[in-house]
Amino acid sequence: MSHLLANGMWREATQDDDTCKIALEELLRFESAITGMRRVATTDTFIAGQPIRAGAPLFVAYNSGSRDPTVFDEPDTIDLRRASKLQHLAFGKGIHACLGAPLARLLVRLEMRVLADRLPGLQLLTSYSKTEYIHVHEGRGLEELHVSWEPQQLQSDRQSPVISRNLTASAESEISLHIAEKKKVADNVVQFTLEAEKGKALPSWEPGAHIDISIGDLGYRQYSLCHDTQEVDRWRIGILRDSGGLGGSQYLHEAIKEGDHIRVRGPRNHFQLQPSTRYLFVAGGIGITPITSMIKAAEKAQAQYKAIYLGTARSSMAYCDELSKNPQVTIWAKDEKGPFDVQTLARENSQGLKIYCCGPERLITAVEAACTAFPLGTLNVEYFAAKDRSNLEDGPFQVELARSKRVLDVPKDQTLLQVLNANGAGILSTCSRGTCGTCEVSVLSGIPEHRDTVLTPSEKLEGKTMMPCVSRCATGLLSLDLW
Repeated sequence: MSHLLANGMWREATQDDDTCKIALEELLRFESAITGMRRVATTDTFIAGQPIRAGAPLFVAYNSGSRDPTVFDEPDTIDLRRASKLQHLAFGKGIHACLGAPLARLLVRLEMRVLADRLPGLQLLTSYSKTEYIHVHEGRGLEELHVSWEPQQLQSDRQSPVISRNLTASAESEISLHIAEKKKVADNVVQFTLEAEKGKALPSWEPGAHIDISIGDLGYRQYSLCHDTQEVDRWRIGILRDSGGLGGSQYLHEAIKEGDHIRVRGPRNHFQLQPSTRYLFVAGGIGITPITSMIKAAEKAQAQYKAIYLGTARSSMAYCDELSKNPQVTIWAKDEKGPFDVQTLARENSQGLKIYCCGPERLITAVEAACTAFPLGTLNVEYFAAKDRSNLEDGPFQVELARSKRVLDVPKDQTLLQVLNANGAGILSTCSRGTCGTCEVSVLSGIPEHRDTVLTPSEKLEGKTMMPCVSRCATGLLSLDLW
């Protein structure tokens, strides 16, 4: 599999049973799992001019015959259209032929089809050139193989107009981008401009979208794309250095420089801008990053809008100088004007209004309180940190995987996501805090106890999806659309 992925042949090789069969035989020829046999020389002899003494241990790498250039054309190349009628030696020959070869072939072909079906967009996370093999002996295999894939698109028939995100993963689950520019845009805020190699176009995105950036051993961190969605050859992100965080922002501020490469997943959108004739944007601190692209989209749509940008001081507010030139944007620096009275938002005319708010939890909580009288779906929020759930009790419950009919116990000291993945569900996750939406799964029955900050109030009432990294069950049994 590693060879097919590294050479861009995986999709071609797994189209159907016939292509799997052809690809498997070529892979067995190219690199067999059984490489040879241990033997002991019974007499003094020479092999290729090398003296061999009686009693010397030998490793007879008989599978090297499968790379014999007198038998196979270009033997060191994987060719899925190889027309050779000669048998490779992967399963031995004669009295040393493997009796389990037919079963092994059947199993591997089946595994290839299942992986191709269950793990769309499968690709290597680590370059094949950097993979390590176990110490040479009769068997040949990798120490480990890191791969990634796209989460399956959730099947949903939701028709509610307040849905604020796109559940479809990007076409490429992970790409490598280089840092074209790194510049300071405020105190403790750095803007990175990311570009693909050779000016290639990047996946399209809509206002509110974010990307996941690989931070090595620290995992992934989510950052909102900002500015103009029409810039097809570059992405921009603003990153606040959080000294009290888990180290991701500090790493990007200190270790990453212009010219470096980073691995990126996405974009994904859980804060999607819905069509409207009137908008109110409220941003707190680094929460301005997704709002910048929303402002540009509102202008392009010729919609009425105004924005309120809150911060401690202008020097700490990213893009403050640029936004202060826009008469529709109110810059509210606390050191100049004092605290902003969020309750004034309650006086807004909610008719046809869409409110988008992004920032710290205390701001969003206050905005939610001010907008409680507004129609459901008026307010859309995005958290940059997880809600405080320390006062919530975690009780045990059961979960049914509807496609396989398995029922699993979820103890009070484990998350639903941990139990699902421990039993082979393979659900992709990133934040494990209920803020990114990566692990979203479909709920068939039961009532989820929602603890995330991704789903809108309307979506939580519908109960059709949930975030298993933090959410639990309110009814004792959940049925999920999983194997």
